[in-house]
Amino acid sequence: MAASGAAFASLMPLMLGRNVLPGLIMLGAFFGNHPGGRGLEFYDLALLSALLYRFPGLIHGLQSNHGSRYARLLILLLVSTVLSFVGAYYLLESFEGYKILPYHFLSARDWLPHYSIKVAAANIICATLVIDWALAVREDLSSTRIGAVLILMALFLPAIFGLLEFFPRVAKSLDRYHIWLDGYVDRTPPHRLFFLPPLFDQSPNSLFWNRSWFALYLISCLPAAGIALQFLPDRLRQIGGGKKTALLCGTAAFLGFLFLSIGARAGILSYGIFLIVLLVLLAAKGHRRALTWTILTGTILSIIAIPLLAYLPLGQDFLSERAELYRSGLQVFIQSPVLGSGVESFGFYNDLFLRAAGFQRIYSSTHNFLLQLLGGMGLAGLLVIGLFLFGAFRASVEAIVKAPAYESFAPILFFAGAIAFLIYGNFQELWYLRGIQLNWWFMVFGPIVWGGSVPAGVQDHKKRKSLNEEYPSLPELVFATRKRAVLSVFSTLLVLALSTFSFYRGLTLEDRWSLFENVGHLQRIPDSQNTGYALLRGDGSFLTRENGSMIQREFQCEENPGLSGPPDPRRICRYEPVDLENSAQEIPPGLR
Repeated sequence: MAASGAAFASLMPLMLGRNVLPGLIMLGAFFGNHPGGRGLEFYDLALLSALLYRFPGLIHGLQSNHGSRYARLLILLLVSTVLSFVGAYYLLESFEGYKILPYHFLSARDWLPHYSIKVAAANIICATLVIDWALAVREDLSSTRIGAVLILMALFLPAIFGLLEFFPRVAKSLDRYHIWLDGYVDRTPPHRLFFLPPLFDQSPNSLFWNRSWFALYLISCLPAAGIALQFLPDRLRQIGGGKKTALLCGTAAFLGFLFLSIGARAGILSYGIFLIVLLVLLAAKGHRRALTWTILTGTILSIIAIPLLAYLPLGQDFLSERAELYRSGLQVFIQSPVLGSGVESFGFYNDLFLRAAGFQRIYSSTHNFLLQLLGGMGLAGLLVIGLFLFGAFRASVEAIVKAPAYESFAPILFFAGAIAFLIYGNFQELWYLRGIQLNWWFMVFGPIVWGGSVPAGVQDHKKRKSLNEEYPSLPELVFATRKRAVLSVFSTLLVLALSTFSFYRGLTLEDRWSLFENVGHLQRIPDSQNTGYALLRGDGSFLTRENGSMIQREFQCEENPGLSGPPDPRRICRYEPVDLENSAQEIPPGLR
């Protein structure tokens, strides 16, 4: 079965042809379980095969006039990704204790070091495929209609599966499917919305093992749908009057009912903001540029402010268990703030050093995209991703402002969906499921399709400028060469200095924390300290066996207040390896 699945994934790009990226977006919902679940590695193989299939066309597109700037963006993404691992000394060093065949990377769980490498590679592959598709679309619009339909199917197929779950047999069949994939399924009642009771006893999960990921996937498809609408036939895009209003209202009501049925509060909030932004921009035709940038600024401020709420009493009540996750994520960020500690590496460091400090959580994620990004790629990665997002929003804003009335709806839908996607990132990571990760990069680089046309006067000016610069004078040539040389030297020295600092911080991690290497994942931290696995609290002791007798060794803890206040009572302040013959517990032969 595994061989058949791998073969199918490898041949998928050949079957989809030029629509390989829209096809992969449409199939993303069918791989909606945990990383490491049975068969989920086939989607990663399909992405890699798609890159290899599109490689000749990609090289041609990146060498074109439009493509050269995006080639530089890909290089920037690659460099920032590689630099994030400069400070990940213990993550890379830990591979000596793990198997490292390709399968072990493809099937890695999110607390393993392999997972960080896998997500980093997936970022580059997804970004490259989206840029390749967007450049190809700008060259030839005739082949995009099928792709547009596939992208819209990515939104509506899982939505239909979600509605079918109101038939008990369908829900039970999907539960068995997820149990077969990864051993369990998370069925929970919807959240109460203020004073309103939930609509149903159980939330629909659709093709996902958890309602929250179902809601996030639907939100992630909204900006993609905005781009897809751009390429539908004119007779569909130019529907006017009552038909268009009825279609929009019916779709909005359908999705609204679905989000209320799912009952994920972050999903309801994000979809509500999506509707508000969409209606405001459709109604305010004269001030759209100011409105879009104001909305974007407010979104950015909320993204920055929400993790900081974890340190305020009111914010802790609002965030609940996420407050601890956010504080833990900030601890990882502080260890290597400039270049990060490896893409999506929170799960690994959760076991490595947060465990001993009382910050460890049962989740391998902070449930906040900003903190995942800062911990993994540092401020440098945040700057790079921010640059990409600025370009995407600027292209969509220009399309909103300059497009004819009947063509403005698609970029407005994209803009509202992208805002909702970012808002959901306050409460969930966005690179955990590969389908959502691909939708993220489609949101980031998909708006390339709106950045193609340049006014004729500007084109003529650029041509004249290029002719004048074809034969510069000798002083101009010397000055330009010297300026480039100085800039190159400065950039190189800056990167070396930041890399040295990051490497030092990663190498000396043991000086600041007690480290638990290659220990796997822990079970849930119980409310009562009398149950569950043994954590030391304050002063204490531990037992060893010497010459057949049990010896009690006592110790004292030195507790220092940390960033988030007094030390956690679950803190482990001493970790000492014990030789096998001195272990107080009998170790089964198979585990020795």
